[in-house]
Amino acid sequence: MKTMNQFMPAFRIFTVSVLAAMLSVTASAQSDWPKAKPVTLLVAFAPGASTDIVARSLTQKLSEITGGNFIVENKGGAGGNIATTQVKRAAADGYTILVHSVAFAVNPSLYADAGYDAIKDFMPVALGPKTPN
Repeated sequence: MKTMNQFMPAFRIFTVSVLAAMLSVTASAQSDWPKAKPVTLLVAFAPGASTDIVARSLTQKLSEITGGNFIVENKGGAGGNIATTQVKRAAADGYTILVHSVAFAVNPSLYADAGYDAIKDFMPVALGPKTPN
């Protein structure tokens, strides 16, 4: 059985990757982001799921590092398609971030109309840690 300490290196890499991606925007945007308004991490599954735990841990560290406000919002249902479609419709300004699982890539081939195209509609920010189901 793996302990939480065995997942920490992957989580640290994930956190650093997200921060690097978020902080690589232009200098003018850096002065405002994320302090202009709260950043919402939309989790595609119910509270307590592994994706939710990762998102909550991430928002805590991001708040400490950036001084910005981060909100975790859970929108479970339809294998994650509800949250994914909501993020697709959100403004592409960096204030709405999707936290999903492998279902993000699989769902378009499982559903006749998943509501999104994983390649055309989204820009990857970071790869998250591997977590048990």
